[in-house]
Amino acid sequence: MSIHTELAMETLKRAIKKEKPSSGLLLHSDQGRPFTSQKFVDFCKSQGVIQSMSKAQHHKLKKNLKESVNR
Repeated sequence: MSIHTELAMETLKRAIKKEKPSSGLLLHSDQGRPFTSQKFVDFCKSQGVIQSMSKAQHHKLKKNLKESVNR
């Protein structure tokens, strides 16, 4: 398990412990490796957390967006 996955899991554990959310907590993230790793997915399921992820963006689209913003 990567250090990033461990950090993501530990952060989510702390948030759950502190906030004590009702079941069905929705976690929205990008599609980064920490959030798509099997360990993290399994952890979310075990905690009743529903994962939601943004759509992957094509690299060229991201570049064009940055260029239009920086004009």
